[in-house]
Amino acid sequence: MTHAGDRTFQKLELLRKWYVRIRAAQTGHYRQAIQYRRLHLLLGIPVVVFSAVVGTTVFATLNDASTSTPVKIILGTTSMLTAAIASLQTFLNYDSLSEKHLSAASKLSSIKKEIEEKTITLTTDEDLTAFIEQVRVRWTSVTEEHPQISDRIWKTYCIKQMEGNFFDFEAVKAVHQIPDR
Repeated sequence: MTHAGDRTFQKLELLRKWYVRIRAAQTGHYRQAIQYRRLHLLLGIPVVVFSAVVGTTVFATLNDASTSTPVKIILGTTSMLTAAIASLQTFLNYDSLSEKHLSAASKLSSIKKEIEEKTITLTTDEDLTAFIEQVRVRWTSVTEEHPQISDRIWKTYCIKQMEGNFFDFEAVKAVHQIPDR
């Protein structure tokens, strides 16, 4: 037979583990958002610069019959390159991916803060059970509605987050009067 204190301990331990994983996922989504934002700018800035250069040069040489063939070829090539980069930027949609990862990170941050609060303020085993279900549903929703974190980001940043101890489990145990094991 399981003692009520043991069940409470197990539930708090589950929330602690989830907290660590949610924190790691939050970090991963923030990192992924930053990466996609940089890629968006990496493609976007050249499009703006090339468009300005081509537009200005074409306008400046409209009335100049002496424009050499190499200049015309360079202008044409730069114009096609600009169109290709703009198409690539639209197709890859890095800006939207960045926003989706930022949204996921924000939602995970909210769940994480709620775990921090509720593990201290909830005092009954039934309240903990209901809260665990709420966390599971919200976390599943974030996971299903947002893009995955790349393996590289996960291995580089998230695993390090899971190794740290950022959850004050001793304070939680004290609130719930759970003895050391």
